[in-house]
Amino acid sequence: MEIPQFQHIIQYLWSQNYDGTHVHHIWSKLKVMKTQLKDTNTYMASYKQKLEQVRKKLDIVQNQIQQDPLAQDLFDLEKDTLADIKKWNNIEEQVMRQKSKACWIECGDANTKYFHAQWKIRSSQNSIASIYTDRGIKLTDPKLVEQEFIRVFQSLMGDCVAEIPYTNTAIIKEGPCLNISQQRDLIRDVTNE
Repeated sequence: MEIPQFQHIIQYLWSQNYDGTHVHHIWSKLKVMKTQLKDTNTYMASYKQKLEQVRKKLDIVQNQIQQDPLAQDLFDLEKDTLADIKKWNNIEEQVMRQKSKACWIECGDANTKYFHAQWKIRSSQNSIASIYTDRGIKLTDPKLVEQEFIRVFQSLMGDCVAEIPYTNTAIIKEGPCLNISQQRDLIRDVTNE
């Protein structure tokens, strides 16, 4: 469903008219839609190969950026490649989720050993039985664990401040600035080290 053409395919096929009863209309549309979507499915089935290709492309682009760090087109290409990697990673994750659901349906909650093992794993992952304080003391009492969490997160959040300090932009504008040649010299010095 996340393929860009999916909505277009569905809208086009669903707008077609067929002869016969209403049930026959729906059956015909679903039959044609199945064949159309199979083509997109073959495109998505090669997600592992596409992901590997995009990763290799990213490696090549990043090596080129190291050779020419001022080439803006390489940075744009890297950004596009990272977006492709994110897309194919999401597809891979969705496939894995579907496979795990299929395994669950197959082995399911038929009161089997598999079901009880999965239930125990899930229960243990969703609870915190004990924690250690900063001083290394183990807390197992649920009330003490809760109080320790509150104490730690309050210390992370800090105190309430009436005014948030910010950078004075006037001082920054008056300060010294690097020009292009100075930036190139600085990059050259850093890469030579």
